[in-house]
Amino acid sequence: MKINNTLLKWLLTLFAIFLAIFLISVSIYVYNNTNTHFKTSYTDINKYLKAWNTIQNFNQAIIIWIIVSCSFTVAFAIVFFTVLIRVLSKRHSHGVQNAKNLYK
Repeated sequence: MKINNTLLKWLLTLFAIFLAIFLISVSIYVYNNTNTHFKTSYTDINKYLKAWNTIQNFNQAIIIWIIVSCSFTVAFAIVFFTVLIRVLSKRHSHGVQNAKNLYK
């Protein structure tokens, strides 16, 4: 299988995209759970409960995004580093072979 630099660039790009999604999702989740502006601004209990349910639904969606983006990030990292090691080992072995051929 011929592996070129374009494949490495695409894998690195996908890894970076999913890593960015993961970090943004985590930051949104942390912000929603540490900030109390929703809790203090509502005096009516119905509005408070509606806002709280909205936050909880949003938190569940963000947790799903965190899990999905984390799994894709790990998968692309494993594939990227496997391909990178394969490419580097092939280049190294070709260099060693060329060096051996020089001294024959």
